[in-house]
Amino acid sequence: MLSDGKPLIYWDACVPLSYINEYADRLPDIEGLMKRSGKDFHIITSILSITEIAFAAVEQTGRSLDSEQEEKINKLWRQGSPIQLVEFFQLIAEKAKALMRSALAQGWSLKPADAIHLATADHFKVSQFHTYDPALQKYQAITEMHFPIDAPAASQPTLLLTGTESSGEEQEETPK
Repeated sequence: MLSDGKPLIYWDACVPLSYINEYADRLPDIEGLMKRSGKDFHIITSILSITEIAFAAVEQTGRSLDSEQEEKINKLWRQGSPIQLVEFFQLIAEKAKALMRSALAQGWSLKPADAIHLATADHFKVSQFHTYDPALQKYQAITEMHFPIDAPAASQPTLLLTGTESSGEEQEETPK
């Protein structure tokens, strides 16, 4: 499926986590991109994201696990999900280490998990890297592909209607 020539977009774990946590300001873009995944591009993330998204914010705050939240998280990784998992293996680990060393030479500190995500994106030659962590943007300079690192932005975000609209259903924005 990844060999069909469509561009790849990499999602840092904070993007699907924002979806799980239902951050209203982020959902229109995330859902808009998820709806187009597989049609215009593929969304990929490292298998590391499974570990990073262990629970929702409501579970962490309440210190109580919820089977519905767990099911919502597990659904992200099932076959047919708009997010495709890619493996973590030695070559990516070595690239991550090299990124961490390059960052140190720049006077920066790159965390191992972030280095793994960046190295995975480099390995798969993504066209974009999506994150809600603006501190990662500077690392574009030390990646092989120099892919843009930005927050997700859908060209056709999903509009979330409030209680003031009559239908109560999701609608898509018309293209500009």
